[in-house]
Amino acid sequence: MPRAGRSASKSSRSPTALAGIDMLKRGSKATKYTRNGVPRETTFRLSDDEQTLSWDGGHGGLTAPIKMARGERRSIKITEVLEMMLGMESKIFSLHRDQTGMNEHPMAHVSMTLVLVGSLPSFPGEEDDMERTKNFNLRETLDLSFKDEEVFGLWVAALRALMYETEPVFFTKVASPLNNVNASAIASIRQKAPPDASCGELMRDLVLHAQLSKCSEIMNIVWIICVAGCGTWWASSIIGFWNAFYIVYDGPFPCDKCTGYNATRDGPWYMEKTDWANVAIQIVRGLLTYQGLVMVGPWRFSNLWHLTCSRRESEAGHDLYGRATDDASVWFHIEKKKRLRVTLYLIGNIVFQIFLQIAAAVYYSYELDQSAAGVLIGISCMLLSIGCAVAGAYWQTHYEHELHVNDPDRFPPNPLIHAKEQFDKKRNKRRARQSVQKEVEFMRSNRMSFIGAASCEEGAGGHSGFSAGMVGPHGGGSPVAAPFVCCTSRA
Repeated sequence: MPRAGRSASKSSRSPTALAGIDMLKRGSKATKYTRNGVPRETTFRLSDDEQTLSWDGGHGGLTAPIKMARGERRSIKITEVLEMMLGMESKIFSLHRDQTGMNEHPMAHVSMTLVLVGSLPSFPGEEDDMERTKNFNLRETLDLSFKDEEVFGLWVAALRALMYETEPVFFTKVASPLNNVNASAIASIRQKAPPDASCGELMRDLVLHAQLSKCSEIMNIVWIICVAGCGTWWASSIIGFWNAFYIVYDGPFPCDKCTGYNATRDGPWYMEKTDWANVAIQIVRGLLTYQGLVMVGPWRFSNLWHLTCSRRESEAGHDLYGRATDDASVWFHIEKKKRLRVTLYLIGNIVFQIFLQIAAAVYYSYELDQSAAGVLIGISCMLLSIGCAVAGAYWQTHYEHELHVNDPDRFPPNPLIHAKEQFDKKRNKRRARQSVQKEVEFMRSNRMSFIGAASCEEGAGGHSGFSAGMVGPHGGGSPVAAPFVCCTSRA
């Protein structure tokens, strides 16, 4: 896949890299090796945007019409370069090596091979990708040598700098418990506010910047630990794991005016495992409500305001201030209606979680929570809250994947979709191997049957043994027993 983004700045270039890039822009000569034909000196040039490396010379010879029909071009993208190998180690160089051997070639120390995307193999079972053939023109490597070490060194420094600046951003930045906002929008949020920003927008930025701080990340880690701990406490209390550790208080119930199941109990005041489980689940509900209102609420409500009531531009490609964003901010490149759909689902998650918290306050005890009304309201609010969160995550992943499919050079893939695609490719590869193995076994069995039948025919001169021996696994016969049948008929 071509590289989808930049990971380095031009300011980090070394003086040698700058000199090499300037030389390539002006034009630099190198000897180009090909599979067919003799090596020839060619002038290479780097485009002004530093994305394309092209070379002079047309298609000549008898193969010119074929090359033109195949659409071969005389340029490559820097993003198509997978690796740069120094020396004469490629297959193309091996065709032109001296009789003394490749390693002793006089130009080996000033030669290089650029390994291109076209060298990547296709997966078994996949159809030929005509678009891939059209884009990369079946070119696998670009093999070059230079007249002296100085030019070679400038080429190496320039190409390494350009390749480093176009290192691939393999995946879309996705939501994480440690990030309270969409990870792909962090860079846009951290930009300085424009001069016409309102007080409300400045307050929003203040809250969002606080959620991106190290303190907020630490609080998120604490929140995760508390949710996991209280959830474990609740589950273990239900099965009675902590019964031996719970304290029994002697004496009457501390509040005579209290109503509920504790006031009707005889004997000393105590808490059963269901009481402790109720405390644990109430804490978990409170933590989830805290997450919806404090951790992710500001970001979700900021998007809702931006997409519905804000005076700022909210179409695809614009951030909360209506400024144009780069390709890394994938969230802001989703269409407005689609972003609003995702935002409404995520807001619904918060709303139903608040309803669940209100129900937990009304049905505060274990007995009340297990009543018909408590169970109905609690389960309904919980399922609706989870459903909205899942739907929002699904549609956001789907829309981000749509962006990647429509323009893979701009937008990187979503890691979840990428993992599924990799799983499917490995499964297809495994099935292809199994199919090949079955074919090999079938051919071996037929070969053994043919050998057995031929030997019987030579000994008995009969045709029936040969016919019986040719019965393979797909013909209903036993290939192993065929020679035996033939030989017994001969006897």
